[in-house]
Amino acid sequence: MAERKEHTEHTEKEEELTQEVVAGSGAISISKDVIATIAGLAAAEVEGVTPPRGGQFRKGEAAKRQVETVIDGGEVKVAIRVAIVYGYAVSNVAQELQERVKADVERMTGLQVRSVDVEVTRLLFPEEGEQPEEA
Repeated sequence: MAERKEHTEHTEKEEELTQEVVAGSGAISISKDVIATIAGLAAAEVEGVTPPRGGQFRKGEAAKRQVETVIDGGEVKVAIRVAIVYGYAVSNVAQELQERVKADVERMTGLQVRSVDVEVTRLLFPEEGEQPEEA
């Protein structure tokens, strides 16, 4: 029974990691959580984007809560949920977010990002805390 539990834990851990073999140097493993954190922090840099409940994206756990990653054959798919501050063009902000997440994840991990899906779940109004610099 203990053997089976160890195998299950090992399998779950493997699902959370991606491995990229570097020419004769060994393997590099990057956790999906690392990719999610990079994507969350990239979102924090895009003007007009906030977490779905408002406020600011913060480092660590809070940043990655809104991000899901799927690793398939060395390629990464990212899905991120955000709110857009009222007054910003939703499609422009979402496109900038896609580009920023893709660039940051590829630059920091060396992995190819296949897609970045942005789900705008809310429009944050100025009276809820954030005011756009450009209306």
